[in-house]
Amino acid sequence: ETDRFPEFRFIYLPNVTRYGVRNQPPSVIWDSLVAQRAKTDASHETFLDAWMASIDMLLLSRCHIFVGKFTSTLFRTAYSLHSARCSCAAPFISLDAPWCFDYGVRSGANWEFPVSSSARDGADDNRFWC
Repeated sequence: ETDRFPEFRFIYLPNVTRYGVRNQPPSVIWDSLVAQRAKTDASHETFLDAWMASIDMLLLSRCHIFVGKFTSTLFRTAYSLHSARCSCAAPFISLDAPWCFDYGVRSGANWEFPVSSSARDGADDNRFWC
């Protein structure tokens, strides 16, 4: 669809769509991966992943229009850095939740990693708290 807008340069992850990830979602939750790496003396890989994520966030903050997930701290941080840099609020589309502008508000949902109690307590457990 980006071919219709040759005056813009689109930067995106090719395996992610507006409706979710095209590829299978990750099979390991980040906390488990970090714990496993700590046990196997591979913490340097976690450091490298965090470093690369920081670079991604800084590059993302240079965009002029944002499309992403506001339940992602990386995305919110990039948007905040952009706002601080230009003293403006860039146009954005959130694919999962509005901006978390208050504390203790349920906003957005994570259907890629449903919590274990969602079968028992209902899908509302997948809602994010801001």
